[in-house]
Amino acid sequence: MCQDCHHHLPWNHHACRRCAEPLGQRHPTSAAAELCGRCVARPPALTSCHAPLLYHAEVARLVHRFKFHADCHAGHMLVALFAEHLLDDSAGDRPDVLLAVPADGVRARQRGLEHAEWLTCQLAGYLALPVMVARRRLGAGQAQRGLSRSARLRNLRGSFVIDGPLPPHVALVDDVMTTGATIEQLARCCKQAGARRVDAWVMARTPVC
Repeated sequence: MCQDCHHHLPWNHHACRRCAEPLGQRHPTSAAAELCGRCVARPPALTSCHAPLLYHAEVARLVHRFKFHADCHAGHMLVALFAEHLLDDSAGDRPDVLLAVPADGVRARQRGLEHAEWLTCQLAGYLALPVMVARRRLGAGQAQRGLSRSARLRNLRGSFVIDGPLPPHVALVDDVMTTGATIEQLARCCKQAGARRVDAWVMARTPVC
């Protein structure tokens, strides 16, 4: 990607540190100002969310090529952009382990790629981090598309299983975060499995406000 194209990507520069929801152009003057209203009113299970890009324009096209056409070249570009963001974030603590947000098995087979698992393995290799596995319960939850956040949370309740105890600090990896309901439910499951801190690492964020 040339420097000009890189500069004009839809970067998520100023976002809530808990859920990565864009906060607009205002400059925070306190810790509370770094949170969106939703996270202030109801703190999520996540400690932080890294989502360097917005799901828009060229980024949306890259994600679509990767996710629905198994285009690994597009996937490698997303990983490179995310890794660049992590390296620039000198204050960010590295997790003990990465965990892919598990896809529905039927839809993953239809697409021909477990996209979150693929992204997790690429990032794990790049950053020399171990990987652990979560899975969806068989038949748990209908498709999430078109549901509100509260409906998604209800739909996903009890959907995830993690075998064995987790280390203290876990990062959940996915391609796009929309309402955050899927990651929220998996983060709760991680804490029940022993994690004390759960972060989200997503390539792009869809604004929900």
